[in-house]
Amino acid sequence: MLRAGLSGPIWIRSLVLLCSLFDVVRVSLNMNLGRFPNWIKLFYIRVLLFQFGAISNPMYAQQRHLNRQATRFWYFGLPSRMRRHYQSAMLARNGIPMVAGGATIVGSRTGLFWKQAPGQLPSIVNANYFSGNVFFVDSNALATGTTSSYGMHPDKAIADVESAEALCTASQGDVIFVLPGHSETITDETTMDSAGISVLGLGQGSARPQFTQAVAGDCFALDAANVVLDNLYFNEATTAPASGGATIDINAANCKVSNCHFDIGSTNLESITITGDGDGAEIVGCTFVVTANGADAAIEIEAIVTEVLIHNCRFFGGTDTNGWDTGAINSGVAQTQCEVVGNRFTYGPAIIFTAAATGMIAYNLMGEGTLASMLDPGSCMCFENYEADAVDQSGRLIPTTVAS
Repeated sequence: MLRAGLSGPIWIRSLVLLCSLFDVVRVSLNMNLGRFPNWIKLFYIRVLLFQFGAISNPMYAQQRHLNRQATRFWYFGLPSRMRRHYQSAMLARNGIPMVAGGATIVGSRTGLFWKQAPGQLPSIVNANYFSGNVFFVDSNALATGTTSSYGMHPDKAIADVESAEALCTASQGDVIFVLPGHSETITDETTMDSAGISVLGLGQGSARPQFTQAVAGDCFALDAANVVLDNLYFNEATTAPASGGATIDINAANCKVSNCHFDIGSTNLESITITGDGDGAEIVGCTFVVTANGADAAIEIEAIVTEVLIHNCRFFGGTDTNGWDTGAINSGVAQTQCEVVGNRFTYGPAIIFTAAATGMIAYNLMGEGTLASMLDPGSCMCFENYEADAVDQSGRLIPTTVAS
Protein backbone atom coordinates (compact mmCIF):
# COMPACT_ATOMS: atom_id res chain seq x y z
CA MET A 1 0.00 0.00 0.00
CA LEU A 2 2.89 2.35 0.75
CA ARG A 3 4.13 2.14 -2.84
CA ALA A 4 0.83 3.58 -4.05
CA GLY A 5 1.72 6.87 -2.40
CA LEU A 6 0.12 8.59 0.58
CA SER A 7 -1.75 11.84 0.28
CA GLY A 8 -4.73 13.55 1.80
CA PRO A 9 -5.69 14.36 5.39
CA ILE A 10 -3.57 13.06 8.23
CA TRP A 11 -6.30 10.66 9.38
CA ILE A 12 -6.33 8.93 5.98
CA ARG A 13 -2.55 8.64 5.90
CA SER A 14 -2.51 7.28 9.44
CA LEU A 15 -5.06 4.58 8.64
CA VAL A 16 -3.22 3.49 5.51
CA LEU A 17 0.08 3.39 7.41
CA LEU A 18 -1.54 1.36 10.18
CA CYS A 19 -2.88 -1.19 7.68
CA SER A 20 0.54 -1.36 5.98
CA LEU A 21 2.23 -2.19 9.27
CA PHE A 22 -0.50 -4.74 9.96
CA ASP A 23 0.27 -6.38 6.59
CA VAL A 24 4.00 -6.60 7.38
CA VAL A 25 3.37 -8.29 10.72
CA ARG A 26 0.69 -10.60 9.28
CA VAL A 27 2.90 -11.77 6.39
CA SER A 28 5.97 -12.26 8.60
CA LEU A 29 3.93 -14.49 10.94
CA ASN A 30 2.26 -16.30 8.00
CA MET A 31 -1.20 -15.45 9.31
CA ASN A 32 -4.20 -15.56 6.96
CA LEU A 33 -6.49 -12.52 7.11
CA GLY A 34 -9.54 -14.79 7.36
CA ARG A 35 -8.48 -15.92 10.83
CA PHE A 36 -8.68 -12.47 12.40
CA PRO A 37 -11.77 -11.18 14.23
CA ASN A 38 -14.55 -9.88 12.03
CA TRP A 39 -14.16 -6.23 13.03
CA ILE A 40 -10.47 -6.23 12.04
CA LYS A 41 -11.25 -7.70 8.61
CA LEU A 42 -14.03 -5.21 7.92
CA PHE A 43 -11.87 -2.28 9.09
CA TYR A 44 -9.01 -3.43 6.84
CA ILE A 45 -11.28 -3.83 3.78
CA ARG A 46 -12.96 -0.46 4.29
CA VAL A 47 -9.61 1.33 4.44
CA LEU A 48 -8.54 -0.40 1.20
CA LEU A 49 -11.78 0.55 -0.54
CA PHE A 50 -11.53 4.15 0.60
CA GLN A 51 -7.89 4.61 -0.36
CA PHE A 52 -7.70 2.55 -3.57
CA GLY A 53 -11.29 1.67 -4.55
CA ALA A 54 -14.19 3.81 -5.69
CA ILE A 55 -12.78 6.84 -3.83
CA SER A 56 -9.24 6.65 -5.14
CA ASN A 57 -8.13 10.22 -4.37
CA PRO A 58 -8.13 11.18 -0.67
CA MET A 59 -8.13 14.92 -1.49
CA TYR A 60 -11.25 14.42 -3.59
CA ALA A 61 -12.82 12.47 -0.72
CA GLN A 62 -12.08 15.33 1.68
CA GLN A 63 -13.65 17.86 -0.71
CA ARG A 64 -16.79 15.72 -1.02
CA HIS A 65 -17.01 15.63 2.74
CA LEU A 66 -16.81 19.44 2.92
CA ASN A 67 -19.44 19.73 0.19
CA ARG A 68 -21.79 17.47 2.11
CA GLN A 69 -21.28 19.54 5.25
CA ALA A 70 -22.18 22.74 3.38
CA THR A 71 -25.28 21.08 1.85
CA ARG A 72 -26.49 19.85 5.23
CA PHE A 73 -25.99 23.31 6.76
CA TRP A 74 -28.04 24.92 3.96
CA TYR A 75 -30.74 22.19 4.03
CA PHE A 76 -31.41 22.36 7.75
CA GLY A 77 -31.56 26.16 7.55
CA LEU A 78 -34.75 25.85 5.48
CA PRO A 79 -38.21 25.79 7.10
CA SER A 80 -39.56 22.24 7.51
CA ARG A 81 -42.24 22.82 4.83
CA MET A 82 -39.58 23.91 2.32
CA ARG A 83 -37.47 20.86 3.16
CA ARG A 84 -40.37 18.57 2.19
CA HIS A 85 -40.78 20.37 -1.17
CA TYR A 86 -37.05 20.09 -1.75
CA GLN A 87 -37.13 16.33 -1.06
CA SER A 88 -40.02 15.80 -3.52
CA ALA A 89 -38.25 17.84 -6.21
CA MET A 90 -35.01 15.87 -5.83
CA LEU A 91 -36.81 12.52 -5.92
CA ALA A 92 -38.83 13.52 -8.99
CA ARG A 93 -35.66 14.67 -10.77
CA ASN A 94 -34.04 11.29 -10.19
CA GLY A 95 -37.09 9.34 -11.34
CA ILE A 96 -38.07 8.04 -7.88
CA PRO A 97 -41.54 9.39 -7.00
CA MET A 98 -42.61 9.36 -3.36
CA VAL A 99 -45.39 6.84 -2.67
CA ALA A 100 -47.00 6.10 0.71
CA GLY A 101 -44.23 7.74 2.65
CA GLY A 102 -41.46 5.83 0.80
CA ALA A 103 -39.99 5.47 -2.65
CA THR A 104 -40.65 3.19 -5.63
CA ILE A 105 -37.41 2.03 -7.22
CA VAL A 106 -37.34 2.57 -10.99
CA GLY A 107 -34.93 0.87 -13.36
CA SER A 108 -32.54 -2.04 -12.95
CA ARG A 109 -30.58 -2.88 -9.85
CA THR A 110 -27.36 -4.85 -9.52
CA GLY A 111 -27.65 -8.52 -8.64
CA LEU A 112 -24.44 -8.44 -6.58
CA PHE A 113 -24.92 -8.74 -2.86
CA TRP A 114 -22.35 -8.53 -0.08
CA LYS A 115 -22.74 -11.67 2.01
CA GLN A 116 -21.17 -11.65 5.45
CA ALA A 117 -20.03 -15.03 6.78
CA PRO A 118 -19.71 -15.04 10.59
CA GLY A 119 -16.07 -15.08 11.64
CA GLN A 120 -14.85 -15.05 8.03
CA LEU A 121 -14.18 -12.73 5.13
CA PRO A 122 -17.32 -11.68 3.23
CA SER A 123 -18.11 -12.94 -0.27
CA ILE A 124 -19.93 -11.37 -3.21
CA VAL A 125 -22.93 -13.32 -4.52
CA ASN A 126 -24.73 -12.71 -7.82
CA ALA A 127 -28.39 -13.06 -6.86
CA ASN A 128 -29.43 -12.88 -10.54
CA TYR A 129 -28.32 -16.51 -10.81
CA PHE A 130 -28.01 -17.81 -7.26
CA SER A 131 -30.92 -16.69 -5.14
CA GLY A 132 -30.26 -19.04 -2.24
CA ASN A 133 -27.29 -19.98 -0.08
CA VAL A 134 -23.82 -20.41 -1.54
CA PHE A 135 -21.41 -23.06 -0.27
CA PHE A 136 -17.78 -23.72 -1.21
CA VAL A 137 -16.18 -27.18 -1.45
CA ASP A 138 -12.40 -27.57 -1.65
CA SER A 139 -10.30 -30.45 -0.36
CA ASN A 140 -7.23 -28.19 -0.56
CA ALA A 141 -8.54 -25.23 1.45
CA LEU A 142 -6.61 -23.81 4.42
CA ALA A 143 -9.30 -25.21 6.70
CA THR A 144 -11.84 -27.88 5.81
CA GLY A 145 -14.70 -29.58 7.63
CA THR A 146 -18.11 -31.10 7.14
CA THR A 147 -20.30 -29.09 9.52
CA SER A 148 -22.31 -25.89 9.11
CA SER A 149 -19.40 -23.81 10.41
CA TYR A 150 -17.61 -24.49 7.12
CA GLY A 151 -18.36 -23.71 3.49
CA MET A 152 -19.36 -20.05 3.66
CA HIS A 153 -16.00 -18.87 2.26
CA PRO A 154 -13.34 -20.55 0.04
CA ASP A 155 -10.69 -20.20 2.76
CA LYS A 156 -12.80 -22.33 5.11
CA ALA A 157 -14.42 -24.79 2.73
CA ILE A 158 -16.44 -27.96 3.10
CA ALA A 159 -14.42 -31.08 2.45
CA ASP A 160 -16.85 -32.97 0.19
CA VAL A 161 -19.93 -32.39 -1.95
CA GLU A 162 -22.33 -34.58 0.02
CA SER A 163 -21.62 -32.67 3.25
CA ALA A 164 -22.36 -29.43 1.41
CA GLU A 165 -25.56 -30.88 -0.05
CA ALA A 166 -26.74 -31.74 3.47
CA LEU A 167 -26.60 -28.02 4.35
CA CYS A 168 -28.73 -26.97 1.35
CA THR A 169 -32.39 -26.04 1.49
CA ALA A 170 -34.57 -27.43 -1.27
CA SER A 171 -36.16 -25.25 -3.95
CA GLN A 172 -34.59 -21.92 -3.03
CA GLY A 173 -31.72 -21.88 -5.55
CA ASP A 174 -28.85 -23.02 -3.31
CA VAL A 175 -25.54 -23.53 -5.13
CA ILE A 176 -22.40 -25.48 -4.30
CA PHE A 177 -19.18 -24.18 -5.89
CA VAL A 178 -16.51 -26.90 -6.14
CA LEU A 179 -13.14 -25.19 -6.49
CA PRO A 180 -10.37 -26.04 -8.99
CA GLY A 181 -8.06 -28.82 -7.83
CA HIS A 182 -10.64 -30.42 -5.54
CA SER A 183 -10.25 -34.19 -5.46
CA GLU A 184 -12.69 -36.68 -3.99
CA THR A 185 -12.89 -40.46 -3.88
CA ILE A 186 -16.50 -41.59 -3.55
CA THR A 187 -16.70 -44.62 -1.26
CA ASP A 188 -20.40 -44.20 -0.49
CA GLU A 189 -23.02 -43.00 -2.96
CA THR A 190 -23.30 -39.19 -3.06
CA THR A 191 -27.05 -38.57 -2.95
CA MET A 192 -28.50 -35.29 -4.18
CA ASP A 193 -31.95 -35.24 -2.57
CA SER A 194 -32.52 -31.49 -2.19
CA ALA A 195 -34.55 -30.21 -5.14
CA GLY A 196 -33.29 -27.30 -7.19
CA ILE A 197 -29.65 -27.20 -6.07
CA SER A 198 -26.70 -26.72 -8.41
CA VAL A 199 -23.23 -28.24 -8.08
CA LEU A 200 -20.90 -26.11 -10.21
CA GLY A 201 -17.27 -27.07 -10.78
CA LEU A 202 -14.72 -24.30 -11.33
CA GLY A 203 -11.60 -24.71 -13.46
CA GLN A 204 -10.66 -25.84 -16.94
CA GLY A 205 -9.56 -29.22 -18.26
CA SER A 206 -7.90 -31.45 -15.68
CA ALA A 207 -7.98 -28.56 -13.17
CA ARG A 208 -11.71 -29.16 -12.81
CA PRO A 209 -12.89 -30.86 -9.61
CA GLN A 210 -12.17 -34.58 -9.94
CA PHE A 211 -14.18 -37.51 -8.61
CA THR A 212 -13.19 -41.17 -8.53
CA GLN A 213 -15.86 -43.83 -8.07
CA ALA A 214 -14.85 -46.45 -5.47
CA VAL A 215 -18.32 -47.77 -4.67
CA ALA A 216 -20.31 -50.59 -6.26
CA GLY A 217 -23.42 -48.40 -6.38
CA ASP A 218 -23.86 -45.07 -8.15
CA CYS A 219 -21.20 -42.40 -7.73
CA PHE A 220 -23.78 -39.57 -7.84
CA ALA A 221 -27.52 -40.20 -7.48
CA LEU A 222 -29.76 -37.31 -8.54
CA ASP A 223 -32.82 -38.20 -6.47
CA ALA A 224 -34.50 -34.77 -6.39
CA ALA A 225 -35.95 -32.69 -9.21
CA ASN A 226 -34.17 -29.80 -10.94
CA VAL A 227 -30.66 -30.69 -9.76
CA VAL A 228 -27.73 -29.45 -11.88
CA LEU A 229 -24.21 -30.91 -12.14
CA ASP A 230 -21.84 -28.77 -14.20
CA ASN A 231 -18.15 -28.84 -15.17
CA LEU A 232 -17.07 -31.85 -13.11
CA TYR A 233 -14.37 -34.40 -14.04
CA PHE A 234 -15.03 -38.11 -13.41
CA ASN A 235 -12.08 -40.50 -13.47
CA GLU A 236 -12.19 -44.23 -14.25
CA ALA A 237 -13.96 -46.18 -11.51
CA THR A 238 -11.70 -48.22 -9.23
CA THR A 239 -14.54 -50.49 -8.03
CA ALA A 240 -16.67 -52.54 -10.38
CA PRO A 241 -20.28 -51.32 -10.13
CA ALA A 242 -23.05 -53.69 -9.16
CA SER A 243 -26.05 -54.18 -11.42
CA GLY A 244 -27.38 -50.76 -12.35
CA GLY A 245 -24.45 -48.87 -10.84
CA ALA A 246 -23.35 -45.81 -12.84
CA THR A 247 -21.24 -42.70 -12.51
CA ILE A 248 -24.42 -40.57 -12.43
CA ASP A 249 -27.93 -41.93 -11.97
CA ILE A 250 -30.74 -39.52 -12.91
CA ASN A 251 -33.71 -40.55 -10.82
CA ALA A 252 -35.82 -37.36 -10.74
CA ALA A 253 -37.43 -34.96 -13.19
CA ASN A 254 -35.74 -32.09 -15.03
CA CYS A 255 -32.19 -32.75 -13.88
CA LYS A 256 -29.26 -31.49 -15.94
CA VAL A 257 -25.70 -32.75 -16.45
CA SER A 258 -23.62 -30.26 -18.40
CA ASN A 259 -20.00 -29.78 -19.47
CA CYS A 260 -18.78 -32.81 -17.51
CA HIS A 261 -15.92 -35.11 -18.52
CA PHE A 262 -16.01 -38.91 -18.11
CA ASP A 263 -12.98 -41.19 -18.40
CA ILE A 264 -14.41 -44.68 -18.90
CA GLY A 265 -12.31 -47.65 -17.84
CA SER A 266 -12.84 -51.39 -17.81
CA THR A 267 -15.09 -51.25 -14.73
CA ASN A 268 -17.37 -48.48 -16.01
CA LEU A 269 -20.40 -50.10 -17.64
CA GLU A 270 -22.55 -46.96 -17.98
CA SER A 271 -21.61 -43.37 -17.24
CA ILE A 272 -25.13 -41.90 -17.01
CA THR A 273 -28.31 -43.87 -16.42
CA ILE A 274 -31.83 -42.42 -16.64
CA THR A 275 -34.60 -44.15 -14.71
CA GLY A 276 -38.36 -43.98 -15.17
CA ASP A 277 -38.51 -40.89 -12.93
CA GLY A 278 -36.03 -38.95 -15.08
CA ASP A 279 -38.51 -37.11 -17.33
CA GLY A 280 -37.06 -33.95 -18.86
CA ALA A 281 -33.43 -34.93 -18.22
CA GLU A 282 -30.89 -32.87 -20.16
CA ILE A 283 -27.31 -33.90 -20.95
CA VAL A 284 -25.33 -31.22 -22.79
CA GLY A 285 -21.73 -30.43 -23.64
CA CYS A 286 -20.32 -33.56 -21.99
CA THR A 287 -17.33 -35.62 -23.13
CA PHE A 288 -17.15 -39.42 -22.79
CA VAL A 289 -13.74 -41.03 -23.40
CA VAL A 290 -13.26 -44.82 -23.33
CA THR A 291 -9.79 -45.71 -22.01
CA ALA A 292 -10.18 -49.51 -21.69
CA ASN A 293 -12.43 -52.25 -23.00
CA GLY A 294 -15.62 -52.85 -21.04
CA ALA A 295 -18.03 -49.96 -21.57
CA ASP A 296 -21.58 -50.92 -22.51
CA ALA A 297 -22.91 -47.38 -23.01
CA ALA A 298 -22.17 -43.80 -22.11
CA ILE A 299 -25.86 -42.99 -21.59
CA GLU A 300 -28.38 -45.73 -20.84
CA ILE A 301 -32.13 -44.99 -20.78
CA GLU A 302 -33.36 -47.71 -18.43
CA ALA A 303 -37.12 -47.11 -18.30
CA ILE A 304 -39.86 -45.29 -20.21
CA VAL A 305 -39.37 -41.53 -19.86
CA THR A 306 -40.37 -38.50 -21.88
CA GLU A 307 -38.62 -35.40 -23.21
CA VAL A 308 -35.02 -36.45 -22.62
CA LEU A 309 -32.63 -34.08 -24.41
CA ILE A 310 -29.05 -35.11 -25.29
CA HIS A 311 -27.15 -32.55 -27.33
CA ASN A 312 -23.71 -31.25 -28.25
CA CYS A 313 -21.84 -34.08 -26.55
CA ARG A 314 -18.73 -36.01 -27.69
CA PHE A 315 -18.47 -39.80 -27.47
CA PHE A 316 -14.95 -41.20 -28.10
CA GLY A 317 -14.93 -45.00 -28.15
CA GLY A 318 -11.13 -45.17 -28.24
CA THR A 319 -10.55 -48.13 -30.57
CA ASP A 320 -12.49 -50.80 -32.44
CA THR A 321 -11.86 -53.14 -29.51
CA ASN A 322 -12.72 -50.69 -26.74
CA GLY A 323 -15.73 -49.06 -28.39
CA TRP A 324 -19.24 -49.15 -27.01
CA ASP A 325 -20.65 -52.67 -26.67
CA THR A 326 -24.34 -51.80 -26.94
CA GLY A 327 -24.35 -48.14 -28.04
CA ALA A 328 -22.96 -44.81 -26.90
CA ILE A 329 -26.59 -43.80 -26.31
CA ASN A 330 -28.63 -46.92 -25.73
CA SER A 331 -32.26 -47.65 -24.93
CA GLY A 332 -34.26 -50.85 -24.88
CA VAL A 333 -37.47 -49.08 -23.81
CA ALA A 334 -40.11 -47.03 -25.61
CA GLN A 335 -39.18 -43.56 -24.40
CA THR A 336 -41.17 -40.70 -25.97
CA GLN A 337 -40.33 -37.24 -27.34
CA CYS A 338 -36.61 -37.85 -26.91
CA GLU A 339 -34.23 -35.52 -28.80
CA VAL A 340 -30.64 -36.42 -29.70
CA VAL A 341 -29.12 -33.47 -31.53
CA GLY A 342 -25.66 -32.30 -32.62
CA ASN A 343 -23.49 -35.05 -31.09
CA ARG A 344 -20.26 -36.69 -32.38
CA PHE A 345 -19.44 -40.40 -32.07
CA THR A 346 -16.43 -42.58 -32.88
CA TYR A 347 -15.99 -46.38 -32.68
CA GLY A 348 -18.84 -48.78 -32.21
CA PRO A 349 -22.60 -48.29 -32.38
CA ALA A 350 -23.65 -44.72 -31.67
CA ILE A 351 -27.42 -44.41 -31.10
CA ILE A 352 -29.40 -47.60 -30.59
CA PHE A 353 -33.12 -47.29 -29.75
CA THR A 354 -35.88 -49.86 -29.51
CA ALA A 355 -38.43 -49.91 -32.33
CA ALA A 356 -41.12 -48.11 -30.32
CA ALA A 357 -38.98 -45.16 -29.16
CA THR A 358 -40.19 -41.80 -30.49
CA GLY A 359 -38.69 -38.33 -30.82
CA MET A 360 -36.10 -36.69 -33.05
CA ILE A 361 -32.50 -37.58 -33.98
CA ALA A 362 -30.78 -34.82 -35.93
CA TYR A 363 -27.39 -33.44 -37.01
CA ASN A 364 -25.26 -36.19 -35.48
CA LEU A 365 -21.90 -37.37 -36.89
CA MET A 366 -20.82 -41.02 -36.52
CA GLY A 367 -17.50 -42.54 -37.59
CA GLU A 368 -15.23 -45.58 -37.31
CA GLY A 369 -18.14 -47.99 -36.93
CA THR A 370 -19.93 -50.47 -39.14
CA LEU A 371 -22.03 -48.81 -41.82
CA ALA A 372 -25.78 -49.15 -41.29
CA SER A 373 -25.16 -50.32 -37.71
CA MET A 374 -24.17 -47.05 -36.02
CA LEU A 375 -27.74 -45.69 -35.84
CA ASP A 376 -30.96 -47.47 -35.05
CA PRO A 377 -33.51 -44.67 -34.60
CA GLY A 378 -36.46 -46.82 -33.56
CA SER A 379 -39.52 -44.75 -34.47
CA CYS A 380 -37.76 -41.36 -34.19
CA MET A 381 -37.78 -38.77 -36.95
CA CYS A 382 -34.31 -38.31 -38.50
CA PHE A 383 -32.72 -35.22 -40.04
CA GLU A 384 -29.19 -34.85 -41.45
CA ASN A 385 -27.35 -37.63 -39.62
CA TYR A 386 -24.11 -38.86 -41.23
CA GLU A 387 -21.97 -41.99 -40.86
CA ALA A 388 -18.56 -43.00 -42.22
CA ASP A 389 -16.30 -46.03 -41.77
CA ALA A 390 -13.10 -44.93 -43.49
CA VAL A 391 -10.84 -41.89 -43.80
CA ASP A 392 -10.72 -39.69 -46.90
CA GLN A 393 -14.40 -40.31 -47.58
CA SER A 394 -17.42 -38.13 -47.11
CA GLY A 395 -20.01 -39.34 -44.64
CA ARG A 396 -23.30 -40.63 -45.97
CA LEU A 397 -26.81 -39.97 -44.76
CA ILE A 398 -28.21 -42.47 -42.30
CA PRO A 399 -30.94 -43.69 -42.58
CA THR A 400 -30.19 -44.01 -46.26
CA THR A 401 -33.85 -43.84 -47.28
CA VAL A 402 -34.79 -40.21 -48.01
CA ALA A 403 -38.31 -38.92 -47.42
CA SER A 404 -40.29 -38.37 -50.60
